[in-house]
Amino acid sequence: MQGLYKLALVGTKEQLTDFLKKVNDNDPDSVFNEYAVEEGTGLRTTQGYGLQKFLDHYKLVIENTGSGNISGMDEMVTEIGKIAPELEIMLLTQYLDYSDDYTWTIFYKPAGETDPSETAGILYNETINSSISFGEFLNYKSMGDTVLTLDIDRENFKEYFDAYNEYNEFSYEEIEPLLDAMDDPERTDFSEFEDTLDMVLVEDVINGYLEERDGKCNTPYAAKGNGVPAIEYIARLFAGCWGINFGVSYRFHPETFDDRFAGKTFVVTGEPDDYGKDGAKGIIEAFGGIVRGTVSGKTDYLLVGAYAGEKKLEKAKELGVSIISTDDFEQMIS
Repeated sequence: MQGLYKLALVGTKEQLTDFLKKVNDNDPDSVFNEYAVEEGTGLRTTQGYGLQKFLDHYKLVIENTGSGNISGMDEMVTEIGKIAPELEIMLLTQYLDYSDDYTWTIFYKPAGETDPSETAGILYNETINSSISFGEFLNYKSMGDTVLTLDIDRENFKEYFDAYNEYNEFSYEEIEPLLDAMDDPERTDFSEFEDTLDMVLVEDVINGYLEERDGKCNTPYAAKGNGVPAIEYIARLFAGCWGINFGVSYRFHPETFDDRFAGKTFVVTGEPDDYGKDGAKGIIEAFGGIVRGTVSGKTDYLLVGAYAGEKKLEKAKELGVSIISTDDFEQMIS
């Protein structure tokens, strides 16, 4: 199965060092060979360094940042537990079926035990987005839903559409028949529009409108399960990891604000680590900036987080918009 994983090992520096030496000596191709034995040397798979100080112990975190084969990851955790029972181990996995980007399965092994099977649970968002996306709407409709609507205000949407469509990629009149069909709760088949509209552009503009209208809910995660640690502990353990925002910032967060972003327009794509999309939006607006859902000739900065949208990146490059990373953003607000 394809998916994402995040694996954290916790122990003393000596325990982790002994584990790495033992595994790497026995298997030169081990994933753990990417990690240096000494603290602060050797790159991790994605970001940061090898052994990192964690509370009164050390931690080693491994993660993938793109879909990969994660079959057998829980069995690997069990094997690690047998090799090094003194280590605390937590594994988060998420299968990429594109139906739920916010729920992770937890396998957890406390220090001193060998089997994580009795301490499994889930990590999940406590609430869902205040509105579903256009893609989710079509998916529910294709399954026979006859109640759901997106409740699009035509006047407000046309105003947003005109700003989005300054390059005249398609007209409002072309999209109106689709909007009419979407207003009919009994309508479940929208396939006819695939022949007359660029559905990728349509999805982009409708999702941008919905996000600007409703905002995107970015609530902290919660965790539940037998023997699973508190969410605060999990958030600290995986702080800075890709594609997951615990609603807690571990980066610099300003306590006072000025007007340094006055007159500047930002677009945020992906999830800026430790800020999250909503967190970054709040900071930009507090500094006097404007946040929009789509890149245009009026955009000054595109803030890029994990899993950034390729279309927004391409558009920004085409228009000469300044593309900034989370690190760049942190420097701008410090």
